[in-house]
Amino acid sequence: MAVSESPVKPDESTYKHNYYSILTASTFGNLADGIFKLSIPILAVSLTNSKTAISAVTGCLTLPWLIASLPAGALADRIDRVFMMRRVNLVRTLVLAILAGMLFLENESLTVLYIAALVLGTCEVLFDINAQATLPMIVPENKLARANSRLFAIEFAMNDLVGKALAGVLAGVAIYWSFGTAATSYFLASVALFRLVGNFKTPEPEVKKTMREDIGEGLKFLWHNKFLRNLALSVGAMEFWFEGVLSLIPVFVLAGANSVLNLNTSTYGVLMALLAVGAVLGTLTAERLEQKYHPVKVMAIANVASIPALAALAFSSSTAVFAVGIFLFGFSGIVFSVVSLTARQRLIPNQIFGRVNAPFRLAIYGAASLGAFVAGPISDAADLRFFFRLALIMIVALTVAMLFLSPLYDSALERLKTESA
Repeated sequence: MAVSESPVKPDESTYKHNYYSILTASTFGNLADGIFKLSIPILAVSLTNSKTAISAVTGCLTLPWLIASLPAGALADRIDRVFMMRRVNLVRTLVLAILAGMLFLENESLTVLYIAALVLGTCEVLFDINAQATLPMIVPENKLARANSRLFAIEFAMNDLVGKALAGVLAGVAIYWSFGTAATSYFLASVALFRLVGNFKTPEPEVKKTMREDIGEGLKFLWHNKFLRNLALSVGAMEFWFEGVLSLIPVFVLAGANSVLNLNTSTYGVLMALLAVGAVLGTLTAERLEQKYHPVKVMAIANVASIPALAALAFSSSTAVFAVGIFLFGFSGIVFSVVSLTARQRLIPNQIFGRVNAPFRLAIYGAASLGAFVAGPISDAADLRFFFRLALIMIVALTVAMLFLSPLYDSALERLKTESA
């Protein structure tokens, strides 16, 4: 499917300045993410004893991905992407500051928490889709893998390690400190984004289109590109099983009637930190693997590295084996994510990246949500390890099938080069 508009090229003269500004914004933004995403359920637990009401808060954070991702993708191709990212962070700052103020005045409300979670979830959709579309406008094509690796490293380090640990400490003092700190961090992220220079709006198309037509164009491009279509289906299928597995890990680890390891919450926290450590180390490897080997083969190898984690859950009762497995799970997941994102950034023309990447991510989030929902009932109907063993079989099959995507990637890349010539 040919695209008539001229692609946006990175400006070599401002590359380093803009890239380091993005890194700084990502550092503060992910710190805020880690703090507020742990603080929101902590606050919910203090407001109600209803498991349904508590889980609904998390649902409000993720629901916007299913509702707003397609319009957000089309919008990202219409406006200045950095302008949107700056304003989104300022909205996040305002929402969290208001929430912190209400908590300080002891005027907390579950309804307000739901509204805040919905707004913050929508902000995440808008920010993430614009951020992934902006990076190819800043970073030269041959440096994309390195740039993505560093951004993913910051995300896991600040979000899953520093942010969540800091949230626990701040919430222990007073919950409003958590939300106030997150608000401040988002504000600093917005300040860093104001340092970016250049035009981050894609060229105007020759023929004006409606938002619905833009969304349709993105869906058509994704579907007609055989590699991207099959990658979306493959990754969606994998995320169904991976997210289902992750949703059951607390049952597997924490002491309880169905537990295998019977560990306390402190030990569980340490073990899950290994997931983030593995992910951070994976970012240091992803760039080298992506540059040296075919991207599809790297993604397949990354999946192979996740198999020991699934095997540990399916067959082992050893804490040490689980620890090694969960580390590899984090390592393999981030290598796959870096290479997958870099491949999409190379194959999708930047001026339509938002509207094509949005349905891709919608497929992944939709499948992941479904996996988390069905994992519990399947395990209840059989037993805990049954779902893990089923996931192991399916991931092995999907990994083998992924190798057949290599010629589709080569064909898509060659076609893009021909159309760009």
